[in-house]
Amino acid sequence: MWDLQADGSRVPEGALGTGVASPKLWWRIWEVAFPLQIPVLLLVEQRRWARKHGGGPPAPVVIIPPRSVHNVTGAQVYLSCEVRAVPTPVITWRKVTQSPEGTRVLEDLPGDHVNIAVQVRGGPSDHEATAWILINPLRKEDEGVYLCHSANAVGEAQSQGTVTVIDLSKYNAPRLPAPDDRM
Repeated sequence: MWDLQADGSRVPEGALGTGVASPKLWWRIWEVAFPLQIPVLLLVEQRRWARKHGGGPPAPVVIIPPRSVHNVTGAQVYLSCEVRAVPTPVITWRKVTQSPEGTRVLEDLPGDHVNIAVQVRGGPSDHEATAWILINPLRKEDEGVYLCHSANAVGEAQSQGTVTVIDLSKYNAPRLPAPDDRM
């Protein structure tokens, strides 16, 4: 039996101490021994889908599109998007903005926005993915159209939701006297 060193060279078992390779080393062994494993698994999954559903693998389809939301500055909002495809799609969020020349620009999110978080997970069912974007605290400049974009090897799909922001600083709330104030 042999042990592998980090550089890929072999040494007799036990020569490295315990005779058990580290997790990093096992990953390297897997990488070297099975370089085509992932593409083969995707192909097997696509064929399984075709047999089960009577056709080729589906391109991404937005099952639940993001809804448009309204809120005030300082609050939080989120949009969610659910997509089905084989193989499972990659979902990204983009904000539609305008360049100074007036052309449409898609800004990948979260980018440098400290008030925006993006989360993606597999599910809730097989071959589905769900993505959320959370904006907290909400600012007037966060108002706009947000695209949920999904893609895989077969195709791509997108859907959009709008965030509308009401700026509270434009509204002055009437000042009511405190209980100890005298008139």
